[in-house]
Amino acid sequence: MKKFLKKLFYRKIGNELKDCKTVLDVGCGHSSMLEKFPRERFESTGIDKYAPYIEAAKAKNIFDHYIVDDITTHRFLEQSFDAVIGFGIIEHLEKKDSVHLVNNVESWAKKKIILEFPNGFLPTLEEHLRGNEELDELQRHKCGWTAKELRAKGYSVRGVNGLKWARSLPGGNLGLLNKLCYPLTYFFPSLAYELLAIKTLES
Repeated sequence: MKKFLKKLFYRKIGNELKDCKTVLDVGCGHSSMLEKFPRERFESTGIDKYAPYIEAAKAKNIFDHYIVDDITTHRFLEQSFDAVIGFGIIEHLEKKDSVHLVNNVESWAKKKIILEFPNGFLPTLEEHLRGNEELDELQRHKCGWTAKELRAKGYSVRGVNGLKWARSLPGGNLGLLNKLCYPLTYFFPSLAYELLAIKTLES
């Protein structure tokens, strides 16, 4: 079931990007959602502050262009990309910086913005820390966003990755029971562990 659900998720993202030829991945890390699609489909750019992640992405030949820089201060020209995506990035910024970034990506994109992030503020799990002071500071959760906030900015919001309350239980996610709830949380994102926010811009 997990593979099937992931396949549906990737199909959803692919459909949203179907008319996009240039894509920016903000806070790309060492991997990207764009890995799930043929390289020739997009001219892609990845930007991340943590240089070792960019080097790892280069080693896997994920993007066409690579930038090591702070996404809160870097500047792109308006409408530089057909689409801007950010998976698991805005929660790692202080709220004022994350608001600033969301506003920026709306100016950088021509057609589509796709963001994925936890539902509300969720403390950083110890298992996600690496014992590397620089990296751990970048990995820490510093703010939270809700579906209501993104809808107020014109985004369509869905719930992904199961029930929020189930993730706080010992053992993580209740396995099959949680996965059976994926359709419920998709349509009722307030119940979800993570949120998928998509904005289609006027051409």
